Amino acid sequence: MELEYRTFPEAYVDLVYLIARQGEVESTRNGLALVFQEPVLLHIWDPRCRVIVDSVRNANPFFHVMETVWMLAGYRSVEWVAQFNSRMKEFADNGDVMGAYGDRWFRHFGNQVGKIIGMLKADPTTRQAVLQMWDPHADLGTDHKDRPCNTNIYFRSREGWLDMTICNRSNDLVWGMFGANCVHMSYLHELIATAVDQNIGRYSVLSNNLHFYTDLYPNGREILGRGDVMESVYPEYRQPLLDENENWFDLTQQAKHFIAGKDVSYSWLKLCAEPMRDAYFARTYEGGMAHIGLMPDSDWKTASKLWLARNRVKG
Repeated sequence: MELEYRTFPEAYVDLVYLIARQGEVESTRNGLALVFQEPVLLHIWDPRCRVIVDSVRNANPFFHVMETVWMLAGYRSVEWVAQFNSRMKEFADNGDVMGAYGDRWFRHFGNQVGKIIGMLKADPTTRQAVLQMWDPHADLGTDHKDRPCNTNIYFRSREGWLDMTICNRSNDLVWGMFGANCVHMSYLHELIATAVDQNIGRYSVLSNNLHFYTDLYPNGREILGRGDVMESVYPEYRQPLLDENENWFDLTQQAKHFIAGKDVSYSWLKLCAEPMRDAYFARTYEGGMAHIGLMPDSDWKTASKLWLARNRVKG
């Protein structure tokens, strides 16, 4: 099945509707799931429109941004990022190590991101810009908790636009494809496209097994039962990951400084990640909203304000 949409919110609404009607029930290690019985090829034409707002699902925008920072830093230990989602430790080896993505982008196989940027700069027509995340020695037939669901990525330059295609062995529709993956993978896409001075092109993902857990999610059945009636955010402004004169490598180093609690100067970290971090750690709703108020108008600002309002803690 091949589908295309302008934005991630549009795709999320439609695919929840489709899987409720076309998915077949299967038994999985996480209980019953609705599963598409054929691979799903999804195309997103504006992958920077990545923020999905669904009050019933109640996704945590603070975690999605902080996980992106953590991946850009290339870290494996979940100690820092688990502050924003304690369930990370459940999926980590020894409750601490998760290295399926950021670590494999920048360390496990060497700095693949740097090599791909160099290749695309030297020859934009190359068909060898392949980023690998599945390691057969570490993942095939092993009992690690954190084996990559997204196994490899292809980059293709097309008349000044950089397309990205992800191969996925198994995708959870709510927490995976339209949860964490659409955020950190689209930021990876933006990072590399900006670094090679190209436009951010089409984002495609081929999922061999796209599923919706009917009993695992909080309010999962309510999400399914609403049909195609959901709210979404389509902001006019999105904070760029890199501004002019900002360098992709320096951004990854500043991500490490951010996690260490040091001062950062790069705009996305300073104007988006920093106030969101401080808002999440604020003790009151009013304190959190004060930090969010420091952000420029953007999709993440809108999502953060709505999440704080839904999960309000009165001071």
